[in-house]
Amino acid sequence: MLNDIEVFCTIVKQQNLSKAAKDLHVSPSIVTRRLARLEQRLNTRLFERTTRQLTITDSGQRYYDSVHDILLSLKTLEDDIRTSNEQVSGHLKVGLPVSISNRFVSANLHQFLKKYPALHIQIVNGNHLLNLLDNGFSCILHCGPLPNVSYYYKKIATWRKVLCAAPSYLSLFGTPNNLEELQNHNCLDHLDNTERIWNFHIKGNIRSIPINGNISVDSSMDLCQLASSGLGIAYLPTFSVHSELRTGKLIPILQECTNTEFDMFAVYPSKQYLHKKTQVFIDFMAELMAKGNME
Repeated sequence: MLNDIEVFCTIVKQQNLSKAAKDLHVSPSIVTRRLARLEQRLNTRLFERTTRQLTITDSGQRYYDSVHDILLSLKTLEDDIRTSNEQVSGHLKVGLPVSISNRFVSANLHQFLKKYPALHIQIVNGNHLLNLLDNGFSCILHCGPLPNVSYYYKKIATWRKVLCAAPSYLSLFGTPNNLEELQNHNCLDHLDNTERIWNFHIKGNIRSIPINGNISVDSSMDLCQLASSGLGIAYLPTFSVHSELRTGKLIPILQECTNTEFDMFAVYPSKQYLHKKTQVFIDFMAELMAKGNME
């Protein structure tokens, strides 16, 4: 019931179901379902709803005035007790994109475990793990737009995609002056991109550019290595190539076409409160991403 009351109070605060969902880091469907459940329990309508407006009823206002301060007190007390008593220990199963696991986590996990030595961590690598979240995962790192799923989430970073190539490749074959000229270059691509098209988000529009190339692999890390060795142009997330860009092994090209930012989320099962072990790992990931110059 406490969860439903919190949803109700957040709706009152935001005066909008979608904004309340964003504030609570849940999907709009969860907010709608919990409001309906609370109204059914109270046998009264708390809001009058139209397609454009959400207005609290007299009954809803009386209920809000009664429960708001109580909710704040309960949450404060629960958080204090939970934080003081919960030991950071046990098993933590996390799903991470291969590039992030390789470039960020593996190199820094010793620092995390030094701080929390009682944790046992299982890391599963993959780029499409969201559909596995119910299989015992504590959290999964998801890059890009979230589907409308009934999970909680926390935004931890932003990232871009970047076109890049080695200086040796550009000196031999030249630097493309526009997106259309990519068709004249050897474009290194993901194996699952069967359409052989690269999409670019430019000023709210998507431009689709056909590409050609003689190498396709199923790993961003391999694409980064292939591009660094001078075999062609790659189109990869910044977190896959940040080190090579920083050291000059790869040179960004057509940067005016790759300025769109995407979100990175820590996604976790539908629980109002995170286990402390999950929370500290999410904080650890957010700190790593901030240090990694993701943008």
